[in-house]
Amino acid sequence: MTSPLIAKTYPAVVASIASHKDCKGFGAGETNGVFPVKDKGTDLKVEYVAENLFKITGDLPKGKQIIQLSQDGKTLQTYYFEAK
Repeated sequence: MTSPLIAKTYPAVVASIASHKDCKGFGAGETNGVFPVKDKGTDLKVEYVAENLFKITGDLPKGKQIIQLSQDGKTLQTYYFEAK
């Protein structure tokens, strides 16, 4: 039995790494990172096509986005892009 692949897109924001709760050892203003806005996620539809091939569809909000692919609650892959 296999678990379903989950695809979700989030708006992306650039912020200080020190301000992100999961990042440790960085001073304020030291460097910036790109982070997803987790409370504004959009679910995408995932269809199995063939072995290791999936079709992902859905409405992408405009602007900087992070797509996260996960399975069994674990992140498999993350992509950062800009939707126009």
